[in-house]
Amino acid sequence: MSITTPAVAQTIDSLSNTQKETIQDNLQVDAFIAVASSVKTGADHALTVKTLTDGFAYLFKNDDIIEQGDTLSDVDTNSFDIVFKGCDYIPSNWWVLIIIEGTDAIVSRLIYFNEINGDFLSAFGSHGTGDGQFQSPLNLHIYDNKVYVADSNNNRIQIFDVNGNYLSQFGSAGTGDGQFINVVSVFVTASYIYALDRGNRRVQIFDLSGTYVAKFGSSGTGNGQFSVPIGLYVSDSYIYVCDSGNDRIQIFDLSGTYVAKFGSSGAGDGQFSSPKGVWVHESNIYVADALNHRIQIFDLSGTYVDQFGSSGSGDSNFNTPSHIYINDLFIIISDAGNNVFKFFDLKYNFIKKIGSEGAGEGQLNNPISSFLYGDVLYGLDVTNEEVQKFI
Repeated sequence: MSITTPAVAQTIDSLSNTQKETIQDNLQVDAFIAVASSVKTGADHALTVKTLTDGFAYLFKNDDIIEQGDTLSDVDTNSFDIVFKGCDYIPSNWWVLIIIEGTDAIVSRLIYFNEINGDFLSAFGSHGTGDGQFQSPLNLHIYDNKVYVADSNNNRIQIFDVNGNYLSQFGSAGTGDGQFINVVSVFVTASYIYALDRGNRRVQIFDLSGTYVAKFGSSGTGNGQFSVPIGLYVSDSYIYVCDSGNDRIQIFDLSGTYVAKFGSSGAGDGQFSSPKGVWVHESNIYVADALNHRIQIFDLSGTYVDQFGSSGSGDSNFNTPSHIYINDLFIIISDAGNNVFKFFDLKYNFIKKIGSEGAGEGQLNNPISSFLYGDVLYGLDVTNEEVQKFI
């Protein structure tokens, strides 16, 4: 789902009770997630509206629905001098609401959901060494309609289209440039593919064709050195690595130069026991603190902020959380030991879990990584050695 979000956060609490009741009556919405914000507009703003292909749009003025339609273009917003920062695509179980409050024309765009079904859609991959087969795949990333899989024990990155059709691969076993000993994580940007080479204790950088460009890291406990690196995230400015064996997160610039680190061994706030996943969203760094069975949140300087989760099998518990994916709607945790993917809102409230233990369609055995692309959840299963798609 591609979402352009205005800068100022707004929650569901900004809706009046009448508006909430109207939404619930008309859409039978059970839960709400607010991902957008309030933008005050004026005469100098042009009207910009993107057509939604699938969702449903409502326009409120105070407590009354004044327009509704299958696409945003069906909603007459021309009488209001507004700018709507919209979405390129909305799945069928989502709605967009524009709320006009009084004469100031404060426009709120909020996305609400009724249900995330988690229905099995399809799967690709099997055990083996051939094209499109896996041996202990440990991470996936999706960029520009391509699915990149860190095929760990085959020492390669495999690339598929979003339908699961094999496209290409790069890498082989070894210690040379472009070779791997257990590639455990992959992250793709507009220019480069970053691969975490656990056995060689390094990060390798490739161009989008899979040609080797650069590397950084070595074995050890010093700054810029790794012991069992396992999680990787790349922002516009920095590379974040879960240095799991050293119980810390290390931060590098995009050239691979060491910048900072945070964390130490333990169970206290800001301490780790085998951190396995890292994700950066807005002003926070989220870490899957696997053996403490929790998610910890830090600011961008590495200062502890908050945490959620504890050991167990309940909705808000974890058993070795291994990966974090975050967008403007969800925090999705790969709860590997509980064999589910768990959805939380950005305030850490549990929403939904997908999967159950097993080897059949929609079942999981050590789900290790996930990525939400459009309205499809792609989940990587280590033991079943496949990527499953849910909708």
